[in-house]
Amino acid sequence: PKLVREAAIAAVRAGSQWTAAVLYLEVAICYRRARSFREADEWRALALKLFPRYVAALFEQGLALVDENRCDDAIRAFEAVLHADRDWPSIDLWLVRAHAD
Repeated sequence: PKLVREAAIAAVRAGSQWTAAVLYLEVAICYRRARSFREADEWRALALKLFPRYVAALFEQGLALVDENRCDDAIRAFEAVLHADRDWPSIDLWLVRAHAD
């Protein structure tokens, strides 16, 4: 993560906030898969701070919340994805899953 953070800082300095947001999200995904939810949330928040409507980050937030069994929060995250992009792949299935849990 340290190297990615340095790369993200360099991207921001170079004027590429989008690259930084993508890097932050990739680290968040790695932390979620390792079940380090606090760290995943911190990195995902960095991506969403740069782009609050970053749909992939909103979707990843929903996935993390499902993994944490915070289904009510996951539903809200998935609804934000649905609001931003009605064609997001499998969003309907994830909403059903969150409602079922």
